[in-house]
Amino acid sequence: GRRIAIGPHGLARWGGIVAVQVFTPMGRGEGALDALCDAAAAIFPDGLTLQGEGPIRFTPPSTRALPQDGTWLAAIVNCPFERDRA
Repeated sequence: GRRIAIGPHGLARWGGIVAVQVFTPMGRGEGALDALCDAAAAIFPDGLTLQGEGPIRFTPPSTRALPQDGTWLAAIVNCPFERDRA
């Protein structure tokens, strides 16, 4: 984390990524893979804030295709987030 100045005592900001691997059989096509990736990204959309010991804020997700193995189409959906803690 890094120290940021919020309030009189400051907070430590931590970042991370929720990574979702998505697979579909090659015969179903890239449209099916894209639909699954969109569904995964919609779980952690830009601006989503979860409450716990401190708020967790998600920023825009991104999708990256993975190498094909001849049987599966695959991609990874990265959903970055930040969390501030005292």
